[in-house]
Amino acid sequence: ADGWLIAVQQTGQTIPEPVSGKEYKGRVALRMPQGLHRTAARLAEREKTSLTQWIVSAIAERVGAKELYNRLVQDAGHELGSESSRDAADERITVLEQRVAVLECNQASDIPAEVA
Repeated sequence: ADGWLIAVQQTGQTIPEPVSGKEYKGRVALRMPQGLHRTAARLAEREKTSLTQWIVSAIAERVGAKELYNRLVQDAGHELGSESSRDAADERITVLEQRVAVLECNQASDIPAEVA
């Protein structure tokens, strides 16, 4: 843990606040636009799963992508931790952000026109 703290400080990243003692019950009240609801329901039906399970999977995919992105950024920071390498790290982060955007765009384009 100490190595992580040192690396975060050296790369200029912020240290997240500790997670509160709040308990999570696994329930969320969710509102969404009707069109998104319709599209998600159709995709869930096409995948032969419930809408709830489809939404959980979609959220899990997004969370996984964010965690991967954060890990890649952290790894890039470790590799290029010196002050003189900050510009190179910024360039790598920009490239990673662009790759994530392309992946998100490709994922959105996987929705067939008749479903959307």
